[in-house]
Amino acid sequence: MIPSRQQILKYINISIIIIGIFLVFHGITNALFSKHPENELSSKSVTHSSLITGIIVISYSIYCFKQYINYNKKEMYLLIISIGCLIIMYCILSIFTNSITTYSINSIIKKEQLIGVENEFNCCGWKEPRNYCSSKILPTCYHVLITPHNTYKTITSLITLLEIIHIVILLIGTCISYKPTKRKEDFYSMYTNIGEK
Repeated sequence: MIPSRQQILKYINISIIIIGIFLVFHGITNALFSKHPENELSSKSVTHSSLITGIIVISYSIYCFKQYINYNKKEMYLLIISIGCLIIMYCILSIFTNSITTYSINSIIKKEQLIGVENEFNCCGWKEPRNYCSSKILPTCYHVLITPHNTYKTITSLITLLEIIHIVILLIGTCISYKPTKRKEDFYSMYTNIGEK
């Protein structure tokens, strides 16, 4: 059985809500477990981006889910499409900003050089004493500095893709169900008729 357009929209919004919860959880855990002072600025940017984006997409999807009960209101669909396009632009801009951040970190400190950085900064705050860093093969600094940004980009990219599908389905559905009125009255004649009554 093929699901209806309204059911597909509901499934998409449920998926966005679930992924948005993961994004909020990512922001909270990043704030709790990334305590190294050298990573404070990068950590805060990921935490704030994750929490803000997660709360926005969850609130929007819950609003959409509630509004789909009023299936025949075209004005409501136009509002949902407009807000959805703004959210898509925000997500794309946020992904672009995080990409610049990770590129900058990779440009400043190469992955093979991070072992030396770990020796200096106590393994980015994850392990002590320093001799633990000397015995490591893979640097943990890379995971502390880069991985939170990559995780955020992956989750936000998935949300953006689902949101684009959501908006495209809404646009197609709105165009298909649109029926132009056949009335030839202009505003002047309409108000004249109201005055005569």
